[in-house]
Amino acid sequence: MSNTTQQTTFWKFLQDNNIEIPIIQRDYAQGRADKVYIRNSFLTNLKQALDKNLPNNEKTLKLDFVYGSVEHDNLNPLDGQQRLTTLWLMHWYIALKAGKLAEAAPTLIKFTYETRITSREFCQQLCNADNFKDYTNGSIVDFIVGRTWFYSVWKQDPTIQSILTMLRGTKETDKKGEDIVDGLEELFCGKEQRDFVAYWEKLISEDAPIVFYYLPLQDFGFSDDLYIKMNARGKQLTNFENFKADLIGYIEHQSIENDEWKPLLDPQKGIPIKLDTAWMDIFWKNKSSDSRVDEIYFSFLNRYFWNELFIAKDEQDKYVLDIGKGDETSSKENENVSYNYLNGTKSSYPGLNPYKYFNKSIPIPFFEKLKKILDNYSKIPECSWDSTFHFIPCYTDEGKSTTLTQPHRVVFYAVCKYFAEGASDETSLSRWMRVVWNLVSGEDESGKEIRSTSAMRTAIEFIEKLESHKVYESLRDKCVSGTSVFDERCKEEIEKAKQILEGKPRKDGKSWEDIIIEAESTAFFKGAIRFLYQDENGKPNWEDFDTKWKNVQEYFDENGVKNKNIDVVITYIKKIKSGKLDHYCYSFNSKKWRKILLGSEDYEKKTNHLFLMNDSSEDNGTSSPLRQNLMNKEWLNNRLKSGTWWFLNAWEMNKNVFTQYSVRRSDAQYTNQIWSINNNRNQLLKSI
Repeated sequence: MSNTTQQTTFWKFLQDNNIEIPIIQRDYAQGRADKVYIRNSFLTNLKQALDKNLPNNEKTLKLDFVYGSVEHDNLNPLDGQQRLTTLWLMHWYIALKAGKLAEAAPTLIKFTYETRITSREFCQQLCNADNFKDYTNGSIVDFIVGRTWFYSVWKQDPTIQSILTMLRGTKETDKKGEDIVDGLEELFCGKEQRDFVAYWEKLISEDAPIVFYYLPLQDFGFSDDLYIKMNARGKQLTNFENFKADLIGYIEHQSIENDEWKPLLDPQKGIPIKLDTAWMDIFWKNKSSDSRVDEIYFSFLNRYFWNELFIAKDEQDKYVLDIGKGDETSSKENENVSYNYLNGTKSSYPGLNPYKYFNKSIPIPFFEKLKKILDNYSKIPECSWDSTFHFIPCYTDEGKSTTLTQPHRVVFYAVCKYFAEGASDETSLSRWMRVVWNLVSGEDESGKEIRSTSAMRTAIEFIEKLESHKVYESLRDKCVSGTSVFDERCKEEIEKAKQILEGKPRKDGKSWEDIIIEAESTAFFKGAIRFLYQDENGKPNWEDFDTKWKNVQEYFDENGVKNKNIDVVITYIKKIKSGKLDHYCYSFNSKKWRKILLGSEDYEKKTNHLFLMNDSSEDNGTSSPLRQNLMNKEWLNNRLKSGTWWFLNAWEMNKNVFTQYSVRRSDAQYTNQIWSINNNRNQLLKSI
């Protein structure tokens, strides 16, 4: 055995050393609810030693090695944390019951946790004898959690919960139905104060019946990293725990060289305490069925790093992340090490290097912005803007963290922007998110319109120019001259903002904002409703909005057009082009209808006429050129025959059939669909 190996008792060891459970260590696991038999076995051995009732007439219970290293005058145990914590709790409990807590506190307080700041503060409160002046008997756990100094947020700290479980035990029973002793209160049940005094004297004596061996890690010849990799006793640290330790360490290192970083380490308002308290509350709401949050916490911070990398610019105002141009956009960004890691599936934590996205560093504004975002977000109720989007990740049924699509990446940026720019209020937040969702919700027949890094950047660049807490005002002052699909969405939001702020009061007493929101959420429109306020030349004309809006509600639902009778007329009107009908006019899915309604100028006049038709039963057919032409059988027949379509003239039979013209025109079943309108002409006109 090495000369540096020391046999010692816990009390003597604690008198000679400040023991600090390092941040890289796991939470106190021996007190977990599912460790019943581990607690039972260890506590039974400890009690046997105190009662001089060890097997084989042994006089001393010899525990395994405790390995550790010294940093900043604190001894950091790298193995033995679980045993040390349980020994500390037993000493504390016996001192309390023996009436010795006041004299024991100066030594007991030298044991602390760095894993979580809440754990450290809780241990300090346990060592304050004044906190227990009113305690006599009864459940010590009930007494503790009922004190004003016990903060409700501590209930979410797994180490504190484990400590409370170790003190009280559980109600688990064995196969015979007998209680399994797995808590200190259960272990010493029925003992009087004089018994605890005797136990206390044994624990602090030179020949205490419980000892262990301490071996300084540096003397053993192993580095900390190597030993941690070799240690198979404890459960492997999670990605998040390693990441959090490195992140806090990075801030601490920066603060040594630059005072500007020191506020980030403030004991009450800094990032370390926030990570374990106020911010933990945010993620705790989405905890897993077995009360895990590490995965979703880690996922959120990775999203945030990705977001900041994507928008970061250097001193020359150029993007740090080059996404290339044209055909390069699919691979150029993957040349960036940080992007390649953050954009992938993180099965393991490789260390902090991939997170140093800006000149191999993490700039201080990154942390300052993160504080503002989560501090402001924590002050609002749970938000839900879209069932498919979770700003705070959730657990899937498979126990994994939810992911983000490319449009969701843009929304994530927008949410961060809002909370970074100030505290939230219900009105400005709902307006901001409505505009953002309208901008990113575009779809075409191939899927989402935003489906590349270049499309994401275009959207983010526009959103970045807006003032999140006064979005209508900032939109009103914007001008977009492009003609891309996204440009058209931007123009629409600008026009709607102007109408909301400056439009003439409505006769029905409703606000323009309310009626616009109602229209946006109808059918398959997904926020895009410019066909309701644009005239046949594509120019804004809000005078006809209500008439169009009324007719549109009659025509459409979330799947497309409501019924096939109307389909025939709408399809003909909508898809006619230069006297011909497009061959796919029988496709009535919502995506194609969205393309039609928001599409080219070829359809603007047809759309405008269709939505302005008067649906009054008194209508005599003279209200629009469209109606007049529909009533003109000869015009209608000629128009249809001039194209690639065939019209079966059967008005007198009260049956009109539109069917695709083909070499087998006599066989109507050859076509994809046939629509029969079993009404007379006037009923048909009335229905549209």
